Amino acid sequence: MRYLVDDVELAFAELRTDFWPMDVEDNAYVALRSRAGAFAWLHASWTEWKNIFSFEIAMRDAKIEVQGIGGSYWHRAVHAV
Repeated sequence: MRYLVDDVELAFAELRTDFWPMDVEDNAYVALRSRAGAFAWLHASWTEWKNIFSFEIAMRDAKIEVQGIGGSYWHRAVHAV
């Protein structure tokens, strides 16, 4: 996010053990915000039964989306008119 919008501040973070009964977290959540108002959300989880990768960048006039499972990825760019 720093590469795209400059410095960011931590808005929220939480580590949780939601599913697996163990001494290590199975979910991590992080929210970041830039001075200009840009917002980023990261969620990493061990609770999905399938490996899922999803990356989105949403801007005022366009969106970039990358998704994949198990090394097979697709992407699309959408531009609003």
